[in-house]
Amino acid sequence: MDGMDSLESLIRRDPGQRGLLAALGDIHPLGHLRGAAESLVERDGPVAIVTGFAIPLPHGPVAETDGPPGAVMLADVLRRLGRSVTLVTDIPCRSAVAAAAEIAGLSDVPVEACPVDGRDGEAWCEAFVRGHRDLAHLVSIERVGPAHTAETADSNAPGTLTRYLESTPEPQRGRCCNMRGEIIDDITAPLHRLFEQFSASPHGPTTIGIGDGGNELGMGRLPWDLLLRHGGSATSPLCRVATDWLIVAGVSNWGGMALAAAMALRGGHPELATVWTEDRQRALLEMLAARGPAVDGATRIAAASVDGLSDSVYFGVWREVQAWLAGSSRRVPG
Repeated sequence: MDGMDSLESLIRRDPGQRGLLAALGDIHPLGHLRGAAESLVERDGPVAIVTGFAIPLPHGPVAETDGPPGAVMLADVLRRLGRSVTLVTDIPCRSAVAAAAEIAGLSDVPVEACPVDGRDGEAWCEAFVRGHRDLAHLVSIERVGPAHTAETADSNAPGTLTRYLESTPEPQRGRCCNMRGEIIDDITAPLHRLFEQFSASPHGPTTIGIGDGGNELGMGRLPWDLLLRHGGSATSPLCRVATDWLIVAGVSNWGGMALAAAMALRGGHPELATVWTEDRQRALLEMLAARGPAVDGATRIAAASVDGLSDSVYFGVWREVQAWLAGSSRRVPG
């Protein structure tokens, strides 16, 4: 296992016991973190980072704390490596993503927000694609996407369609759902259309997906039927939208952190990631919860936590990433 693969293995732990990571095995081998980092360093041009996962609350939808922190850390490293970066989200999550960017010192990085309404959202995505023909990379981190339909799930293998129909309730088919199985199309803009439209172009951007549960953009790269048969959870329907590279982590922020660290190392400037100390990340979470506002996606409480995890578990992984980065910077990058 080389250096980058060891880092990817480090973030593939499942503190939330969702079951997706245990099911990967040979279905999704290591190497995607390395491939994504190399692509980001070696292919120059503008980058768009899509994030923001709306949580339905009685007083209206609010973004969760998983996603924006990893997105702004990635944006910070990219910008310091000389890349032009745009943060993309939707109207319900705009205030949280903008707050995360400001807290991270990225006030000059544009934050573009797509309308939730289907017709307006589609038009917005079409305009974004037209206005960003030079985009080199399109990255998604903890962004929900539409689930499989019977047509996209059916691999023609015996019994696949039957298993799909038995495991996926009809109301959830083709819809955006959270990990509780709630349909959230009415609070989610159709930003998956960016990936579909750009992918249709032979000269479109390289796409990267980062997720932790199966319902995020990029997860369409995983074979639906094989994943289900290997123990994957069907609590939330698997997203049908694929990306060129797919980073699966126990927490999506961990995936963003690891990609930022890998990219900083590959770019010859590991210090760009090491400046993101544990104290700095904790302060970002605290201010994001207060000013975003943003809530923990598991507890739905405005707190400086992610996915209901304790500080020791959540920040423990970052300490290990920092240790990996320190050790790897003394060697030839893997």
